[in-house]
Amino acid sequence: MFNTNKKILNNGLRVVTVPMENTEAVTLLVLVGVGSRYETKNINGVSHFLEHLFFKGTKNRPKPGQVHKDLNRIGADYNAFTSKEVTGFWVKSSTKDFDVSLDIVSDILLEPLFLEDEIEKERGVILQELSTYEDDPHRKALNVLENVVYGDQPMGWDIGGTKKSVNNIKKKDIVDYKNKNYLSDDIVVVVAGNIDEEKIYKKINDSFGKIKKGKHKVASKVKISQKSPRVEIFNKDLDQTHVVLATGGYGIYDKKRYTTDLLSVILGGNMSSRLFTEIREKLGL
Repeated sequence: MFNTNKKILNNGLRVVTVPMENTEAVTLLVLVGVGSRYETKNINGVSHFLEHLFFKGTKNRPKPGQVHKDLNRIGADYNAFTSKEVTGFWVKSSTKDFDVSLDIVSDILLEPLFLEDEIEKERGVILQELSTYEDDPHRKALNVLENVVYGDQPMGWDIGGTKKSVNNIKKKDIVDYKNKNYLSDDIVVVVAGNIDEEKIYKKINDSFGKIKKGKHKVASKVKISQKSPRVEIFNKDLDQTHVVLATGGYGIYDKKRYTTDLLSVILGGNMSSRLFTEIREKLGL
């Protein structure tokens, strides 16, 4: 087990540190407590759109591709992701290059340019990404499942939005969404690796010190009014059939969820699970 420490800076930013002596690497993760659940229907997909645009030029790195080149120059591994409730940005580098990683991540989040030309280029990339998801039957089945379970509310919408909503998102929508949601009380900075914790706190305070203070609005509550079984069939000309079944479960703070996790392992969690044995081993599917 590793020691995990948490500190809240004067501006409300939370910093979590995980010192690890037996490594020469360090990972920086910035988690923002906002995702597609916080969107309205006309701008569905803006959280994901914004995640992409942070890498498309900053005040200090204005040229296209400059952010990626600076990260590649130090041999870093990096990426970003958007979920329904969280957006994350991470960089893994050598310990000696941590200052560069921190400078770049804080730069993209605090000094993005959001140039019109880059917005339009990335809009095309995202539209192609949505088409890619349509061609992935496993992912498509999971998306359809969430649409069926939650219906026409933010938790039931696709994280990437629809082609119609992505096409309708304007620069003002992007800037307004960022200003309303990327606030100090809604951000957690995590640093794990070979680090000096006190120096890390100071560096993060210096890098993120001018981030806008505050907290965004609470997401609307999820409403589930299902009274009978729901079924959705999505037809596509493929050689495979993907079947997904969902039922109600337990909340994250309910101790009974651990029993559910164990049941999940028994049913399909490994190569000796019941589903794997029946479907793959006995039927050869």
